[in-house]
Parts: sequence; C-alpha cells; structure tokens
Amino acid sequence: MKEIANKGLYYKDGSAATVKLLPYPFSKNQTYKNGTTVYKVTETNTTVKTAAGTFKNVVAVQAGNQTFYIAPGNGIVKKVKGTKTIFEVTAIK
Repeated sequence: MKEIANKGLYYKDGSAATVKLLPYPFSKNQTYKNGTTVYKVTETNTTVKTAAGTFKNVVAVQAGNQTFYIAPGNGIVKKVKGTKTIFEVTAIK
C-alpha cells in the first residue's frame, strides 16, 4: 500500500495493476471507479477485530464481493471475500 498526500491510498494485489483503494477526501456511501470496478465506502468509523488486536476508526471499502478494512496508521488490516476472511493482520511490529 502506498499513501499519496491529498490523493488517496493505493493498493496492489499480486500481479494486478495498482488501484486507488481510498480517495482523499472520502465520505460514507461515496462510490468511485477504478477501471470497470466500482468501489464504495461502506463504513467510516467501525471497529474490526483481528488476531493482532482490535482496530478502531476503521474505514470499510467494498469492491464487488470483497471488503477491505483500512485502519488509520496501519493500512489494510482485514480483507473479506463474500463471508470468508481471506486476509487479516496477525501481528503489529
């Protein structure tokens, strides 16, 4: 993940192109596109529990059937596809 001041938070997953995961500024229910994929900010102040602990003030972004949970200062702490967690932070160093 890479944060670019005043522009947003960018994400690269495997061999996929880098996409804007979260634009700045953002608001709840905001939608935006990256290519043909529509992203929606579904939460702006939620709490997420992972093996690494509890994260507050988390932003949730939905893209298709995937949801990314982004914690301030930590980036993506959890990723869910459908109802299955496919990534979660297990430790913060």
